[in-house]
Amino acid sequence: MNPRDQAPPTPQQQALVLWVIWFSILSGIVIIQMFAGGGWPSGDDKSSFTDPIFLAAFGSFLTSVAVRLFVLPKQSAPEKQLPVAIIGMALAEGAMILGTFVLPKDAVSAKQSLIVLAFLGVAAYAPFYVGRKPGNRHGFSGDDGYQR
Repeated sequence: MNPRDQAPPTPQQQALVLWVIWFSILSGIVIIQMFAGGGWPSGDDKSSFTDPIFLAAFGSFLTSVAVRLFVLPKQSAPEKQLPVAIIGMALAEGAMILGTFVLPKDAVSAKQSLIVLAFLGVAAYAPFYVGRKPGNRHGFSGDDGYQR
């Protein structure tokens, strides 16, 4: 069968793909932290929120938020939203990965903060936005915000 003969995926199929990827990355934060990161950070805290590694991780989180708020709403079709969402979620998850594996073990508060921020950053990408009109982030313009 020639790939050109296949029908393009429906919007519902593309939405399902986004939901599966979103849930995988969100649960991946917990799995990475529990199994590779040794669980929830605890112990003596000597965190420095001015540590360059913490600032880089926090910058990754802020970039993820900017992508979610300013770039993703401008994408009109699920096939355009998918790569943008994956990049944004990877930036959020990267904050947790930097905190878990690069910050010193005694930077407990900083690590905990980055885990929570990463989880919230990825959670913000829940694909409720699939199929919304570009520029209509919240659906408050009098219509329901969905393309027909």
